[in-house]
Amino acid sequence: MKIERIDTTAWEKNVLGHAKENVFVQPWLLQVTDEIFGLETMYLALYPENEHSVHYVVLQKKEHSAWAPFLGYGEIVADGILSEREVYLDIKAMEKDCNIEIQRIKFSPHIVLHDTCLLRKEQASILSLGGRPNQYIENFSKTVRTGIRYAQKHGIQIRLLTKHDLNAFYDVYLETARRVRSDYITPRSLFERLLDSENSYGMGAFSNGILVAGSIFLQNGSSAFFWWNASSEAGRMLQANYLLMDASLRESRMRGVRSIDMASSHTPSIKRTKKQWGAVDTPFFSYEK
Repeated sequence: MKIERIDTTAWEKNVLGHAKENVFVQPWLLQVTDEIFGLETMYLALYPENEHSVHYVVLQKKEHSAWAPFLGYGEIVADGILSEREVYLDIKAMEKDCNIEIQRIKFSPHIVLHDTCLLRKEQASILSLGGRPNQYIENFSKTVRTGIRYAQKHGIQIRLLTKHDLNAFYDVYLETARRVRSDYITPRSLFERLLDSENSYGMGAFSNGILVAGSIFLQNGSSAFFWWNASSEAGRMLQANYLLMDASLRESRMRGVRSIDMASSHTPSIKRTKKQWGAVDTPFFSYEK
């Protein structure tokens, strides 16, 4: 198999039309994560033997380890539907040619694969904002509606976050990470870059002028990824997250978003919470070393 490195212009021309729902393979976000995590992005064109099609992949590597990409969903873009065997052949060819070990590929939910026996099947919660302007609200559960009213009654105010809110948001994020016993802490610098980007937006819930909850969304056209939510103990008591999400969905739709990926869930209770907003389980496949 022949493998060539291509530039961002060729990547955007050949791939982004197919991967328009995947913010994680956009060059702007790959560049940000390169700089923050010390990675190197490689845009690759693969030419399988006895095939007329070209497979396109983006990898981010550090020393001899690589991810496709480091954050979020990846793609192997090709004409037609790939089989699991073709995926593994591509992986082995890239590992040999680039002298790396690919640690992970999480295929975005819109990717369809044939004969998936060895790849792990997971589920993401996808929330549709399509249809009539407020049609998605009809899917809110009673719990959601009650939580929204409770937060409103207790004076929670919602607005877009700016870089001036970064310190307060990061403090709430660290509190949340400790509460859920997260094994990984996202660098402050990444949140800083995202709050300063036109391709992402943050929403904050405030009680008496103090930030008690915040969320970060990554947008690519009509699709968005609900990347992080954090709340303080005060925010949880005031049920601020309900009003925060309600306002975030309105803001998202105003920005042209018609589908929000609320990601996979680590516990059944988190998945149930997403379903209360009307999210639907959508399968995706992943490869891990």
